[in-house]
Amino acid sequence: MAEDEAATVRTLTAYRAEITLLVGQHRGRVVDAPGDNLLAEFPSALDATHCAVEVQRVLAARNSDLAGERRMDFRIGVHLGDVMVEGGRIYGDGVNIAARLEALAKPGAVCISGTVYEQVEKKLNVDLEDLGEQTLKNIARPVKVYAVKVLHEGAKGGAAENALPGMDELTVPGFGGRPAIAVLPFDNLSGDPEQEYFADGVAEDLITRLSGWRDLPVIARNSSFTYKGKPVDVKQVSRELGVRYVVEGSVRKVGDRVRITAQLLDATSGHHVWASRYDRELGDIFAIQDEIIDAIVGSMYPELLRSETERAKRRDPSNLDAWECYWRAWWHRLQLTKEDNVKARELFQKASDLDPQSAWPFVGLSVAHRSDLINQWADSRADSVAEMERAAKRALELDSDDPRCPLAWGAACAATGVWDPAVVAVESAVQLNPSMASAFFHLGSALVAKNRIPEASQYLEKAKRLSPQDMWTHEFLIALALAQVAARNPEEAIRLARQGLQRKPNHTVGHLILAGCYVDLERIDEARATVEGLLRLSPGFTLTGLKPFLSGWDPVFVERVIHNLRKAGLKE
Repeated sequence: MAEDEAATVRTLTAYRAEITLLVGQHRGRVVDAPGDNLLAEFPSALDATHCAVEVQRVLAARNSDLAGERRMDFRIGVHLGDVMVEGGRIYGDGVNIAARLEALAKPGAVCISGTVYEQVEKKLNVDLEDLGEQTLKNIARPVKVYAVKVLHEGAKGGAAENALPGMDELTVPGFGGRPAIAVLPFDNLSGDPEQEYFADGVAEDLITRLSGWRDLPVIARNSSFTYKGKPVDVKQVSRELGVRYVVEGSVRKVGDRVRITAQLLDATSGHHVWASRYDRELGDIFAIQDEIIDAIVGSMYPELLRSETERAKRRDPSNLDAWECYWRAWWHRLQLTKEDNVKARELFQKASDLDPQSAWPFVGLSVAHRSDLINQWADSRADSVAEMERAAKRALELDSDDPRCPLAWGAACAATGVWDPAVVAVESAVQLNPSMASAFFHLGSALVAKNRIPEASQYLEKAKRLSPQDMWTHEFLIALALAQVAARNPEEAIRLARQGLQRKPNHTVGHLILAGCYVDLERIDEARATVEGLLRLSPGFTLTGLKPFLSGWDPVFVERVIHNLRKAGLKE
C-alpha cells in the first residue's frame, strides 16, 4: 500500500470480486467483507472446501501475471459448526474457529478443521496434511486441523495428471479449434416405458438449444443417441465422439410430479462442471419441458463458458490459439479494470488476427471499447465510438445468425444513445436464442432508457431467472437497480445495486446508482463516500463524460440523475 496505493486497491478489489464470484458459484453467500477479509457461509462443508481450493488456484494464476512485490496471497480457514444468525450476519464459535484456522494457514493455502475433514476426506482430489490438534485463541478445546495442499495446474494429483493424453486438445475445425459437446440420452427412471419419449425429448431439446448458442459444436443426435441403454464411461464417449464436454441426466415421474437432473462433465478430468435438479408438477407436459430446458441451458451454459475461460487463463499466453485468446480476453474484460480492459482488447485483436473470418473476436472488441467508454477509460471518446461501431458492424457482416452479433450492434447503438435501432437489434438476438440471458438483459436495459419500466423489469428478471449464477449476473442486478431508480424506488435500487456490487465491487454504474439514491434519501455523507470510492477506481470519471450515455433518456430522469450526482460530489 505504501509503494502504490491505487494499484494495491485495484488489485485487492479485483481479487475480492473474484472470490465473491467463486463463492456464488459454489452455492455460498458472502456474509461480510471488512478490510481485506471476507466471511462466507455454504450449504455444505464440501461446497466450502471446493470453493476454498478453487479460490487459491484462481488467485495463484492471477498472481503469476504480477511482479513479485505486487502479488496478493490470501489465507483461508474452513470450519463446520453451529452459528447464530442475526439480520443476515452470523456469529459464534463456528465463525471464530474458522477465523483462527485462517491465521494458521500459510499464504496461498487452506486449513480445515477435523469436522470438515470428516465430510470431505474421500471427496476431494487434493492431498491433506495432518497438523494435529491445535490450541486456538479463545477456543476452549483443541481443534484437529488439516492443511489442504492446493494443487495448481500440472502438480501431482492436479488437472494435468488426471487428464487423458491428448484429451485437452480435443477440438474441431473452425474458430481456432473449438472443443465440442455431446448430450447423451437421458435415463428414464420412472419405471414407466411410456415416459421414454419424455426423457428422449429433453435430451433432443437440449441438443437443439445448445446448437443455437453457436459457441461449441454440438454432436448430432444420431451419434450421441448410439449410447442409449448402455453403461457409459464419459472418457470413452469423449474419445469416440471427439468431445471435451458431455451432458448426461435422468427423468423420474412419480404421481403428478416430474424430476429432471442434469450434469455437465469435463471429459479431460472426469470432473463435474455443473449439476442441478428440477422438480415440477405435471400439467402441460410440453410447456413443462420447455420451461425446464430453458432453466437447464440458462444455468449450465455460463458454467461451461466459465470453464473454458479458466482453461484459457491457465494456458501459456505466448502460445494461445484463437479460441483460447478469445476466452482469456473475456476473463480480463470481466475484471472491470482499465489495465485488464487493455489486455482484453489486445487478446480479442489477436484472436481476430488468428481467425479473421470469425465474428466472435469482433463482438469482444466492440464490448471492450464500450467498456472503455462507460468507465471513461478512453483517451478519445470519438475514436472509441468509431472502433466499437466498426467491430460490431464487422461481426454482423460475418455472422448475422449468431445472436451475439446483433446483440453487440444493439449494445453499440445504446452506448451512443440511438435507442430504437438498439431495441430492434437486441430483439433479433432474443429471437435467435430465447435461452440467452444476456440478450434479455440488454433488451431490458434498452427499455429502461425508453422509460418502459414494467416491461424492462420483466425482461431483466427473466435474464436473472434464466441464469442466476451467470458471469454477467452483476450486470442483471445493477440494470434492475437502474429500473428501480427510474421508477423512483431508491430503497429497492440500493438493495439491488449492493447485490450487484457484492459480485463486482468495481462496477461503475453500481456506484453511481448508490450515490444518486443516497441523495434521494438525504443520506449525503454516504453518497459522497460512494463517489469518493468510485473515483479511487476511475480517477478521471466526470459528469461531462457520463452525459453522452444519458442521451435519449427521459429528460426529467436525466436532470434528477445529474443533480443527485453533482450533490454527491461528482465534478463536471
